[in-house]
Amino acid sequence: MIYGVEFNSAGQVPSSGIVAAAKIADEKGFETLWKGESNSRDPTALLPAVAAVTNRIKLGTAVIHIHARTAVETAIYSATLDELSQGRFVLGLGVANVNLAGWHGLQADRPLTRVEEYITIFRKVIARERLNVQGKYYSSNNFRLKFEPCRARIPIILASLGPKMAKLAGRTCEVVIMNMADPERIKFVASNMAEGAKEAGRDPADLEVVAKVRVSVNEDIEKAKNALKKVVTFYSLAAHYSHMLVQMRRRRGV
Repeated sequence: MIYGVEFNSAGQVPSSGIVAAAKIADEKGFETLWKGESNSRDPTALLPAVAAVTNRIKLGTAVIHIHARTAVETAIYSATLDELSQGRFVLGLGVANVNLAGWHGLQADRPLTRVEEYITIFRKVIARERLNVQGKYYSSNNFRLKFEPCRARIPIILASLGPKMAKLAGRTCEVVIMNMADPERIKFVASNMAEGAKEAGRDPADLEVVAKVRVSVNEDIEKAKNALKKVVTFYSLAAHYSHMLVQMRRRRGV
């Protein structure tokens, strides 16, 4: 088992504190520093700052969602940060939910088609292909990245709660990530990822599974509980997460 770390899910720590904590995590041997995206501090701004003060730790978005920026923009950013960090960047993607898509005036329908088209454009940009993509939801024409990325393929982590998205991760990505999932759910999603990999002629052993475990640390136990409650409430109100949490409770007979 390999351990990564994410700071400040509830948005309570200032940016300078996250950068300072990331430097300690790098020194202590954590494998990856994660930063997610919602209505908190921007991972695309924080991770370059982290890259400047660290030497070894990988830098991952866990996750940014496809409604916040175009696939071309995400690819340009990813190639730039990967170069800046000397090959330490990992792109975590998610389809978010109705609420997060609505913040940007967009729809969260057809998530499988949307994310697959998004990944296709991203891969082509990183490979420095000239784009001529006409998808149902995402298109790009006559774009070609001007500089050579330091890696021809940047790893993609796909956030997956259910079997269909997990299979898509197995077919197209390197890693699947789960949040708020119990051990049984993790096994379920991982098995579907493996199935998707086999369908695509890939070896499931080459893929990875990341599971987020929420932790709140404070000398005052009530403050620790209250901070964690904010995070749990945020996810409990999101449709996909609420459905998964209900399923897990029912399975345990709660």
